[in-house]
Amino acid sequence: MQNTAVGRFEIDMKFKDAADTEIPQIGQASFDKVFSGELIGNSQGQFLSVMTSREDSASYVAIEVFTGELNGRRGSFVFLQLGIMNRGQQQLTYKIVPDSGTDQFIGITGDLTLGEDHHYELHYQFPD
Repeated sequence: MQNTAVGRFEIDMKFKDAADTEIPQIGQASFDKVFSGELIGNSQGQFLSVMTSREDSASYVAIEVFTGELNGRRGSFVFLQLGIMNRGQQQLTYKIVPDSGTDQFIGITGDLTLGEDHHYELHYQFPD
């Protein structure tokens, strides 16, 4: 059965200076998030982005490890993010990496949707 958890998150991004990167066209950052609401905990992640010669086209990928609580269960799991802007049209994929759950999150699957003002909606399920 699929469940839904909603809430907010705060994020602190730390961008790496382009002069310090091996490939200047690729932006790099690390980030820390604090989740509140029905998903409670923290995550840490790494972010890579690229801008194109066209102002309204770009892309990013990120991996983040969440540790905390969801629906009375505790543990950790990994999110994968893929964001694409194709001439102003945005597409975001934000999924739990299969088999990344630990402790009481073993077997968790799902995806996350972002709303305005750092709101999230996590659709998830555990194995029967």
